[in-house]
Amino acid sequence: MELGREALYLIALASIGLGVVYCFFGYRIFRIILGILGFIGGASVAAAVAFDIFGREQVVLIVAGLVGGIIGAVLMVVLYFIGIFLLGAWLGSLLGVLLTSGGESTVATVIILVLAVIGGIVALMLQKLMIILSTALSGAWAIVSGVFHLVGGAPGPVQAFQYQPNLRALRPMGAWGYVMLLCWILLGIAGMVVQYKITRERKTEED
Repeated sequence: MELGREALYLIALASIGLGVVYCFFGYRIFRIILGILGFIGGASVAAAVAFDIFGREQVVLIVAGLVGGIIGAVLMVVLYFIGIFLLGAWLGSLLGVLLTSGGESTVATVIILVLAVIGGIVALMLQKLMIILSTALSGAWAIVSGVFHLVGGAPGPVQAFQYQPNLRALRPMGAWGYVMLLCWILLGIAGMVVQYKITRERKTEED
């Protein structure tokens, strides 16, 4: 249990550290972020395929994960615009999930897919805005999640939000849930402001 608690603290600290970088410097290091996401996605897919074929062979799973991760990272960095489109599609699908909570499954699926495509197209048209928005909000959530894990007596994200079947949506649970939500929104806004300021100053220096 002690080892598990220490591991959770380390994960929370890592989440805060990465969250700060994502939230306030996401636009400047976006290609690196794409590489990391590509590595995680490629490694997950490759490891899943290797598991289906070879079973629980640890060496095979590790090698497959590394190879798949490297391929995924390279593809995401090289195919930059595809990464932008997928990012917008993810945000669009997330909006669709929020808007269709409680709706019929078939209609909800169509709406989510349509919004995902629209989100991808908008991301390609407004790249800077989409990158700053997504990195600021995701980084802010990582910071808030990590901090709330470290604060004694505060629930983690899983405990602070609960899925309500009658609404088919996540809702904050009690005061802590609303505090987390407010902190996430305020920190996300702060991250967007800082990123825009940094990019504006950098453009001025280049001019």
